[in-house]
Amino acid sequence: MPETNPKTHLVRPGERTLQLEIPVVLPGVNQADDGCIARLTARIAAQTGVSSAHVQNEDGGPRLCLHYDPNLMPLEKLERLVKDEGVQITQRFKHETFPLKGMAQGTRVANIEDAIRAVPGVLTVSVNYAVEKMWVEYDSTLGSRDAIAKATRALGYRVEDLLPQQKVAGNNSHAGHDHEEHESHAGHDSHAGHDHDEHEGHQHDDEGHETHGDHAGHSHGPVDPNANWIQRNPELSMSLLSGVLLALGFFGEQFFGLLPAIALGL
Repeated sequence: MPETNPKTHLVRPGERTLQLEIPVVLPGVNQADDGCIARLTARIAAQTGVSSAHVQNEDGGPRLCLHYDPNLMPLEKLERLVKDEGVQITQRFKHETFPLKGMAQGTRVANIEDAIRAVPGVLTVSVNYAVEKMWVEYDSTLGSRDAIAKATRALGYRVEDLLPQQKVAGNNSHAGHDHEEHESHAGHDSHAGHDHDEHEGHQHDDEGHETHGDHAGHSHGPVDPNANWIQRNPELSMSLLSGVLLALGFFGEQFFGLLPAIALGL
């Protein structure tokens, strides 16, 4: 933040000055007569080490000019104080623009302003008939845009609940909340995902077993309970028969004089 020593007003010996652009410390405020500027200067001027806080109009627009004693109020502390106070003020005191529809020729804007000024929290009202707009400054701890819009409709004029950009911002905020809840819900359902992985792993093992069965060339189909032992155990029966034939061939060749070709055929 720039520190200057302007020549347009007196500065006490030992003091310094700090000039700040109004829109920087109070976003959205551009007029020197805005109520938020008066609130900010009053808060800063009440601090120990600050002798004066006022608005200085220059070619580049209104600037906040602070006179301070660096021995009592260091520059870094003053800058931080102005920033914090500016945030608190802009969060509490709102500036809203209402497009008004339905104003006929001869409408007395003063009547509209008086009626809206009576809404709780409203501080200033300005209606422009030519552009069909109403500017309102209000304390958000006491009133709301919806309350002002409702009072305006009661007068017979049409007004939107929110400006288009405010609707988008509001929808994005709601969407973000739902998305977080959805993510939270998804996290809660992660247990289901774990079961799914385990279930898939189990299926994979089963599939491996089935492949092994196909490779062995046998079937696990149902067996007739009335079948004989050989029918119920075909694989074992074939193994035993092969063993018997092999034994016959061996002993036949060794002890009974069977020709090798016959023994090999067995």
